[in-house]
Amino acid sequence: TVTITDPDGRALPGANVTFTVAVPGVPAITSSVLSTGADGKVSFQTTLPAGATDGQCSLTAIVDTAAFGETTARNAITITK
Repeated sequence: TVTITDPDGRALPGANVTFTVAVPGVPAITSSVLSTGADGKVSFQTTLPAGATDGQCSLTAIVDTAAFGETTARNAITITK
């Protein structure tokens, strides 16, 4: 779950968000375009496919809004079995 806010920290409803998960050993997993609710939040959940291997993964959220344009946020996690 991510919360999208405007430059003043207020929740931003109606923002378009696309999530991408890059996992070692399998092709990248990409969500459809999702929209934030009135609280500025949107969630994406997926199951890692067979063949995913241990290692560092990249989580990316691409946000596009009519009022403020586009931005990207990235985070890393480590997969262990």
